[in-house]
Amino acid sequence: MLKQYLRELPEVLATNRVSQILIAIYQYAPAGLRPELARSALLLLPDESRLALQTLLSFLAEVAAAADVNQMTAHNLAVCLAPTLLSMTSQRSASVSPRRTRRAGLPDQRELDENKAAHECLTALIRQAESLFRVPAGLLALCRFSALDVSQPVGLSELGTEEQPRSWRAYWRLVERLAEDAEVLQYVEAAAGPRPTVQYCVLRAWRTDLPRGACCLVETSVEHPDAPAAASSRRGVVLASRYLVEPCGAGKSRLTHYSRVEQGGCSPEWYSRVYGHECARVLAALRASFRHEADGPESRV
Repeated sequence: MLKQYLRELPEVLATNRVSQILIAIYQYAPAGLRPELARSALLLLPDESRLALQTLLSFLAEVAAAADVNQMTAHNLAVCLAPTLLSMTSQRSASVSPRRTRRAGLPDQRELDENKAAHECLTALIRQAESLFRVPAGLLALCRFSALDVSQPVGLSELGTEEQPRSWRAYWRLVERLAEDAEVLQYVEAAAGPRPTVQYCVLRAWRTDLPRGACCLVETSVEHPDAPAAASSRRGVVLASRYLVEPCGAGKSRLTHYSRVEQGGCSPEWYSRVYGHECARVLAALRASFRHEADGPESRV
């Protein structure tokens, strides 16, 4: 089923462009440089593809770790999955069909070399799955980020001197109560697969006395001495978050959510294509948490 799903993708999970780079690395680059070159090549993937590939490789590494029971070593897994994860010249077709067909006749030496490199590449990616998606500190040191790129939260005393959401919280704790309607909250969002959790520390305040029975909740990230970031988590930054709840009759309410969040490690394209769906998922979970599921007769409220 997994192979069928991967075959039906419009493009291979590693994308055609990055597949060519990875295969070339394992064809021509010295063996000692291949892991670092492969790690750099994976940074070129779209965020959605990279995150999905990271989860898949982590799963395959767990399968390979039980090879004494299931006989599926990293090499055997690569033989099965390389044609569906990496795009090779012999598989490319001008057809619009998502299925990639093989040319008739015996493969030439170039195709054999390319297939061998693809299998070696995927074998290495499975074996290095745990460290493959960690950017080396030396490479980060060479980057030059603007203040906007870094997205550092401000201290409580600085709040209001510059403009500064949330997702479904897996774990949270109250850091400090500032007033009856304001507090500092720390929470962690659990990430899917092998990716680290994202930790937030926010100042949030609310109003329940708005016209027509509406209420609102606002949040922004702050630094707090009693809420240090855990070493195993990424620090996320809530640049701005606004929830507005308005009653609309018959026991129903309308929720409007404005959010600007920096989760760390994602490109602007990811926020344009994916983050809106993440927000929709969170709001759907929030609505479901209020669903009435009593066994007896329900009354209108």
